[in-house]
Amino acid sequence: MLLGLQAMIAAVQPPLRDTLYIVPGHIRFKIITEYELEEGCEDDEAPDDEAPIEEYFFTAFLQWMQFPPRHDDCEIGYPDKFLSMQQQGWACEGIRRYGQWSSEAAATDDELYRLIGGEEGTNTIIYHRMSSPHLHLHWQDFQRQAALCLAGNEAWTCGFKHICSLAEEMSAQASMTISIYNPMNWPLSLFKWIVNGDRNYLPAFEAIATTADRGLALVGVTRWDGSTKLDSVRLLFMASGCIDMLGFIAFWHRGAAWELDTDLMDCLGLSYRMVLLEFRPGVEPSTTLLSYENGSLVAVPDAQRGRNLEEFVRENQSFLLELTAEISSFAWGL
Repeated sequence: MLLGLQAMIAAVQPPLRDTLYIVPGHIRFKIITEYELEEGCEDDEAPDDEAPIEEYFFTAFLQWMQFPPRHDDCEIGYPDKFLSMQQQGWACEGIRRYGQWSSEAAATDDELYRLIGGEEGTNTIIYHRMSSPHLHLHWQDFQRQAALCLAGNEAWTCGFKHICSLAEEMSAQASMTISIYNPMNWPLSLFKWIVNGDRNYLPAFEAIATTADRGLALVGVTRWDGSTKLDSVRLLFMASGCIDMLGFIAFWHRGAAWELDTDLMDCLGLSYRMVLLEFRPGVEPSTTLLSYENGSLVAVPDAQRGRNLEEFVRENQSFLLELTAEISSFAWGL
């Protein structure tokens, strides 16, 4: 038992550095009561941003570990950060278990890694899961957690609701899997793709629903209008409302960069689309490109299909070189 907590601690290490990632699994009632009593003693006119119970736990843990109260290398983590650390080269060396997590009977290390990363819910960027309409409560939670990850992306949110409805119409026994990567941060996605040459940094959506005699797949894509071009990075950020790169970095560090995503995409001439594929035994698969317009999905005529991201990069090289240089100058080591 740790400070009245049942917790798991993951030791994570990149080259030449170490850290502890502490995840409270349960807070004993006595600790919660002490916190509430302490909060109740505060001035009624105290600011709304008083430290939540997570800060209370954090301070108590630092005291238990005998760290300085304001240790520079300590902060409160969250699922997105845990996965981001791994993507930046941090490797988990192992888990130290306390309380209800002390035995692998509750969950294996691999299951805990997935739980901490929140890929089956709670992570606002990445989501991987499987469900079926006949599992009523699980199906509802499946949709609710996906909506959390898709927040801000209206096109793919509408597409997800559409394929869920189709799956329910197909059969209550239909099986559905979904995989989402929705960073809502196009400057950083383009930067990582161009610098690292890895398309996995680009937004992605894939949902597959199947029965014994039918299959549906809905795939998210990003298209370029083929004509929009920008001469400078400053114009991009001015048009989106954050003035310049420094303003964008401020939005980013506050976790609010996603609010700029729609305006940034409009400035770049990019849009989210979806491809619906249907499979039946003995029948040629059908493919339909869909766009999001006025709250619904509509089929896109061939003349308006747009161009792919590779063409966008080829025809905007000077702008993208300036963008990568700007981001590198503000955020070393991404």
